[in-house]
Amino acid sequence: MKQYIIFFSFLLTLSVSLFGNTNEQKKQVTIAISQIVEHPALDATRAGIVDELSEFAEREGVEYRFFFESAQGQTLISSQIAQKFAGMRPDVIVAIPTTAAQAAAAATSRNKVPVVFSSVTDPLKAGLVKSIENPGRNITGVSNFIPAEPQIEFFKTVLPNLKSIGIVYNPSEVNSVELVNIFKESAKKYGIIVETAPAMLTTEVGLAASALTSKVDALFVTNDNTALSAFDSVVREGNKAGIPVFVSDVDVVERGALAAYGPNQYELGRQTAKMILKVINGNDPAGIPVEFPDAAEIWINLDAAKKINLTLPQEVIQNADVVLGQS
Repeated sequence: MKQYIIFFSFLLTLSVSLFGNTNEQKKQVTIAISQIVEHPALDATRAGIVDELSEFAEREGVEYRFFFESAQGQTLISSQIAQKFAGMRPDVIVAIPTTAAQAAAAATSRNKVPVVFSSVTDPLKAGLVKSIENPGRNITGVSNFIPAEPQIEFFKTVLPNLKSIGIVYNPSEVNSVELVNIFKESAKKYGIIVETAPAMLTTEVGLAASALTSKVDALFVTNDNTALSAFDSVVREGNKAGIPVFVSDVDVVERGALAAYGPNQYELGRQTAKMILKVINGNDPAGIPVEFPDAAEIWINLDAAKKINLTLPQEVIQNADVVLGQS
């Protein structure tokens, strides 16, 4: 039976031993996971990674030791975690998402400990890889990026009269800035106005959402870690104004979003784990192409629709991969 041994510290350190004592000699692999902050989407990614590797370990007789630390949203702490992990020289450092990956890349620039990232929107613009096809460094991974056009088309299916949408984001997050720019450019093709409000801290997210609600037909939270960490405040402001909240991460729909079109973060984690196995088996990250989500899913929340007195088109309900709540 698997045993999980958990140690908590200021940085929320977690060491996991996947097997109890056994006389059989097992290959031991050390994996250090650095996460910028804990929220449902990123936690689901990490869970997918651990589950996939755990299943492989049981089949193949390998013992994994996981070390997990969260930076609690602090860039400086993320850098400190990366330096600590680089000094440990594990078999692989796993970095979730962009900020953690950038810190890991910098910390391993000399000793070349392999790094596999997950949930990074644009690894090229983030300076992590030289190209998508040939990363060219000691780092590769799985992006969570999906094109904005199908998202917008889905939002318009839910709200046929959608003319404006508001986005709360942290302008210090490279991934968020890139997503907002892409979304704005794509929205022009559909005649949709995009309003934005910055939130540098989680305590500012609710106020930013409130500032947008009188200007827009809906709110949209991208893969912005600051907004996702305070997502309940976005939902609260949306409900007060009677407008829906759309998201990219399907994992947060159950927290009150109306709908999501995006990757399943848990499955993204499992996809990342398969890449980690390639690295553990001796493949050089420099030659492993960056991967993207295998598929996008549609999740809807009927209870969220009720709270804003919105009747969803039957087409939306029928085409959804997951329907939460009661009709």
